[in-house]
Amino acid sequence: METARSNADAPAASRMVLRGRIFQEGPPGWLAVVLSVLASFGPALSPVSGGLDSGWQLGLSWARTLGLRWGDDLIFTYGPLGSLAAPVPLSAALVWQALLAQVLALALVAFACWSLTGPRGSWLRLIVMILVTAAAASSGLATALFIGVVLSAVALAVRSPRAHQVVWLLGLIAGISVLIKFNMGCAAIAAGGLASLAATRRGIAISGFFAGSIAGALGAWFGTCQRAVDLLPWLRGSAELARGYPSAMRHVRDDLAGWLPHATLGFAAVMAVALCSLVWSCGVKLDNSRRAVLVLAVLASVGALYLASATRLDTGHLGLLPCSLFALGVPLAMGSDAEERSGRRLTLRRPHAGAALLGMVCISVSAAILGKSGPMQYLHLVGSFNTLRAELTMAANNEARLEVLEAQRAAIREAWSVPPWELRTLDPPAASLAGPSSAVIDALRGRGVHVEPWAVSLAWAHGLEWKPIPTMQSYAAYTRHLDELNAARLTRGPALSAILRQSAAIDGKHPFWESPRYQLSMLCNFVERESDGRWQALVRVPDRCGAPRKLGSFTVEPGAPIPVPHAGGALVLAEIAPRAGHDSSAHARPVVYCGAVARTLSQGFPSGPLVLRASAAGWDRRVIPAPCDTLGASQDIEVVFTEVPIRGGA
Repeated sequence: METARSNADAPAASRMVLRGRIFQEGPPGWLAVVLSVLASFGPALSPVSGGLDSGWQLGLSWARTLGLRWGDDLIFTYGPLGSLAAPVPLSAALVWQALLAQVLALALVAFACWSLTGPRGSWLRLIVMILVTAAAASSGLATALFIGVVLSAVALAVRSPRAHQVVWLLGLIAGISVLIKFNMGCAAIAAGGLASLAATRRGIAISGFFAGSIAGALGAWFGTCQRAVDLLPWLRGSAELARGYPSAMRHVRDDLAGWLPHATLGFAAVMAVALCSLVWSCGVKLDNSRRAVLVLAVLASVGALYLASATRLDTGHLGLLPCSLFALGVPLAMGSDAEERSGRRLTLRRPHAGAALLGMVCISVSAAILGKSGPMQYLHLVGSFNTLRAELTMAANNEARLEVLEAQRAAIREAWSVPPWELRTLDPPAASLAGPSSAVIDALRGRGVHVEPWAVSLAWAHGLEWKPIPTMQSYAAYTRHLDELNAARLTRGPALSAILRQSAAIDGKHPFWESPRYQLSMLCNFVERESDGRWQALVRVPDRCGAPRKLGSFTVEPGAPIPVPHAGGALVLAEIAPRAGHDSSAHARPVVYCGAVARTLSQGFPSGPLVLRASAAGWDRRVIPAPCDTLGASQDIEVVFTEVPIRGGA
């Protein structure tokens, strides 16, 4: 009897010991990862609304449901899995994929943080894990996966003698992330591959990592029903987009122009030096060559995060840098724990102090840039749990999902609400903006419709048949190759036969100077069917443009504008190039004056024709930017004027 009672009491005693150990030392690793993910889970789904960003976010999910082919129908830096980064719940499958992707990214970050921050559990360790995963969540899915891959590669290299056997799993995730966001996926492969070189058997580790990356990318490509023949065109186009974006979209707010670019670069440099110093001085049982490899991985990671953040100097992009550096830097700083080195034990003060200092600096910078909209918005356990529950409900309950979508459709049809800055992009600017009239929408029904330049949400809300150009939004054609693809799409086959057009361009640019060959093709092959003064319904007609005729060549000096030739019934174009001996790089973007209005060229000196006058029948002049009577520039340029006769011209 005594023996039976003692055996029955044993499990209870074991549970009490376990509870006491958890209370004193903190939760076990698996529970810490679960708590970190739940506490930092942000919204995985994106609502559909008005505006530029909502347009491409909806477009990525819509393209998946329509079965469009990346590399042929669509070329974007977000690949076939890009809808996971900003998914719209157009199908239950997209919702499930988005939820699983976010949980995977946050769990990867939390696991790596748990592995790096010490050999034993503690409540302080859990708090650090929650803060780090929250910062990663606020940086977006693609960046969170990047941080998770890098941290996990470092953790495996310095903690596990068998890292070379499992590092291919990280390569698999990095390869898949290329098809989510091209540039961050490539950065994850580069930085993760460097970190995996610090493993004990580096040859096997690096070959396994890159083999996993190739397998992940190809598996995701074919798993999303893409064609092998379209892979290289998508890779080429994505590389051009990633390369062209920083110069074409460089924009600094007037109140930030003086110090912000230098401060951003300085902050990234200081963080890189601090992290490299910590890795070098407090490395755990690593020889100098392996520690040097980790330093290179840190430098590559900070460089990638800086490029992703500083491509456009505004609050939304700049806030990415301190948040992501906090998520990357604190686990690396605490990864140097009390391990033996040269027969002596290191004190715990140095890594914890380094982590605390890095954390305070990153949090301070993040708060200064983002204010209340930083990572703290993700640190709400009840809110995070409710968000997860609501999105699981949409995934499991088709009626609930359709109800949400219909409410968003109705809101767009009722009022076209856009961010205030978009009102200034209109040409001419407006104090408010309404959606297109019913007559404009009716003129587009039954046709394959592209939306120019970015209001894709309107086509979805009104149930139109969406047929996008390859870059989806015309301002993104940063190279001649992309511009030519856009222009060819307007005349290739019967699929795209109408355009819902709005005269707008970001950053004070000229609407007809974005993707110039595409704009010329649109003028030559489309006429206005309906207009309400702000929106146009254009329909395709046979090409009505004749052979171009040169009108003359001129040199334009700063402050000395020249008149633009008049040509009745024709389009007047300008080919602009830098004057011989002057800087022609993309970063030397001239400001060209169309009359008295300064227009910044998108990508240095364009290789395509800029439309100065659109004197053609079938176009309502109320929704065409004012013609350029004179042309000037901020630096010496050479201009060749050309006229293109147009049948039916006025």
